[in-house]
Amino acid sequence: MRYCAFLVLLVACLFVTLGCDGSIEVKGTVWQTSQPDLQSGVYIEGEVLEASSENLAPVEGALIRLFLPKGMWGAGEESWAEATTDKYGRFDLYQVVPAGRYKYRISVMKKGYPVLERQLEYMSERHVSVICIMKKE
Repeated sequence: MRYCAFLVLLVACLFVTLGCDGSIEVKGTVWQTSQPDLQSGVYIEGEVLEASSENLAPVEGALIRLFLPKGMWGAGEESWAEATTDKYGRFDLYQVVPAGRYKYRISVMKKGYPVLERQLEYMSERHVSVICIMKKE
């Protein structure tokens, strides 16, 4: 009887493990800068930025979109999730995705600013913190 219970438990654990999806989480802050030598872009935490805090201001209301590869979950077009920055320029995006190795991209949009984009790889960069630097057009 114990052997049967162990076998049932083992098979149940196997099904749960095989059926697991992955997840992507991108969180960060969007800043506006007036610093002339600082380039607009999406920077992963840990990348070197020569930014002075007095030249940075949070950007409220920026739209952050997470784009997944075409055909994921049978979709004909890229599927996505989105978030909007708060008054401190912060956002947090979380999306359940199929496990696997693929690239995804994030974009940052706000009227009056150029669109920022960055492509990331799911296996190595699925939970990242980013800093987005925007300059007015």
